[in-house]
Amino acid sequence: MSKMWAAFFLSVLLVSTLNFYAVVREPDRIEIDEVHEHLSETVKVEGVLISWVRDPYSDGSDRVDLQVEDAPNVVKIRWYDTSEVPPIGSTVVVEGEVVQYNGKIWINSKGMGAITEKAGAEVIMFDTTLNDISANASAYESRVVNLSGYLSDALEPNVTWQSFTLIDNPSYLDSDHRLSVALQGRVTEWVEAGSKVNLTGWVQWDERNYRWSIVVQSSTVEVTHPAGAKRLSWAVAAETWSYDIGKLVYVEGTYTWLDDDGDLEIDHGEHWIVAPGGTKRRNHLHDSNSGLEWYLARRRILRAIGLVRRPGSDLPTDER
Repeated sequence: MSKMWAAFFLSVLLVSTLNFYAVVREPDRIEIDEVHEHLSETVKVEGVLISWVRDPYSDGSDRVDLQVEDAPNVVKIRWYDTSEVPPIGSTVVVEGEVVQYNGKIWINSKGMGAITEKAGAEVIMFDTTLNDISANASAYESRVVNLSGYLSDALEPNVTWQSFTLIDNPSYLDSDHRLSVALQGRVTEWVEAGSKVNLTGWVQWDERNYRWSIVVQSSTVEVTHPAGAKRLSWAVAAETWSYDIGKLVYVEGTYTWLDDDGDLEIDHGEHWIVAPGGTKRRNHLHDSNSGLEWYLARRRILRAIGLVRRPGSDLPTDER
């Protein structure tokens, strides 16, 4: 009987030891292309952080979605209860549970130490210029660099991904160097085109578009010299206004409403701005503000508008 009790307690001790080991053991280190073979398991993967978005659904949750690459394989990470995110381009070690749902596979990570930058593989940031990159872009490939320049397009708030060109002159047509930028993450407010910014990003060769580009996280964008609204000139052809689509602009003229017969109609109809002197007019100009800023008593206005429609050659320029 005593032998049976001894065997029983030994088995209980063995099971307890195995359970304890299962809890505290180090997760298996696997390759990213093997993630699908470890569903519902806690694993570790290593790769290069290529993008991340904080609070992807704007619901206030403490969550960051990351993409980690071990070329050509990429795995998505959903990180909860986060801490500071390592810089893009750094080598990171991720620990979490492999989840499969509705045809998707990702890793759920939780806690401050779930995603860490690999020791000895920290990203070294370089201060450089658009001119340096244009002279020898391949020397900066896969490096994280600090750059300054001007925005070719306005940055829209609450958009998780948008692109623009970083240029060396506030006027796109007058710029000599242009670098394509892929911006990931949200900015909190509008940043007008022509604003000067400092940013940090990861230089890459864009194989799809056959050009060099830089991947930038929104949190690294610093506006040093905000740009105001741009004055639109009536002296140029209508087509040139297309360069300012999406920008905050202002134009001087007489604001009118015209009905289908071309008669003045205050309550509805097309919206027109007629140039001083009445020689040219532009239509479909969207009022981004709730009110109008009236100038003088003859309905001549100076107002901020958002140019939302590309002016084509078919725009009437008849004399009125």
